[in-house]
Amino acid sequence: MAGKVLFPEGADRQLLRRFHTRSVAELEKRNKEAHTLFLRESAIKARTGAKLAESFGPKQRDMEKALTAERRRLREYVRGAKPTRFQTLKAHNPVRYAPFDFPWSYINCGGISYCSLHNPNASSGEIGADLGIFNGGGASSGSAVGFWHYAQQSGTLYTTVQASVWGRGYVFSGLFGYASAWCALRVYVQRYSPFTTWSASTDIYNNWGVLEFDIRTFNWETRSVSIAIPVVAGNWYAIWGAAYQSAYAGGVADSVSNFDIYIGPISYFTI
Repeated sequence: MAGKVLFPEGADRQLLRRFHTRSVAELEKRNKEAHTLFLRESAIKARTGAKLAESFGPKQRDMEKALTAERRRLREYVRGAKPTRFQTLKAHNPVRYAPFDFPWSYINCGGISYCSLHNPNASSGEIGADLGIFNGGGASSGSAVGFWHYAQQSGTLYTTVQASVWGRGYVFSGLFGYASAWCALRVYVQRYSPFTTWSASTDIYNNWGVLEFDIRTFNWETRSVSIAIPVVAGNWYAIWGAAYQSAYAGGVADSVSNFDIYIGPISYFTI
């Protein structure tokens, strides 16, 4: 999903529209490929874990029955978390805050219990998604906001994306289960000609496994990720701050990746 795109005054809008179309297509391609791989590997881990569990003797239905009440209690606790109010930060270049020039988002729900985006919004810098699995399945999402950068000089472009993070990561897996939940902050820099994409990522939450239990709450904590790339004077670049999330639960398992994130500031300079 792509929202309204703003263009710098006096810029070649036709060129930037082509650039934006190519940029979004690249992000969607990468996200779909990552989602396919994630589901395939998660299903393999879940099947392997179930087969190992069978060797210990207990039956899966007995394990499910024994853990039903505890899973329900934990589910209610995790779903009860709601974000407190966040005041959007404001400033001006060369440190970029919202409003940004364009948003982007992608989500693949796969019939899970809870699956929605947190209103990807270039005006406020808000991104993120709510992925909750209590009936089995897997889902992933990507959301981002970004802006145009015209290189005035050649050299190395240093970019740091800072984000304010509210959210909850949760995994619960019994002997016959496998669960995973993940959220990462990512920076993308894309060049118009020749078209090139660079990225760097840092995990906000990442937990998975069989016989695994973890809950982590974030209350507007600060996270950042940086990248350095070569730039050429006279070329257009797109700079994105993005959040990528996934969740999977198979067998006796539940998982949540619910993160509401505000991007900003994004600092960038060339030397």
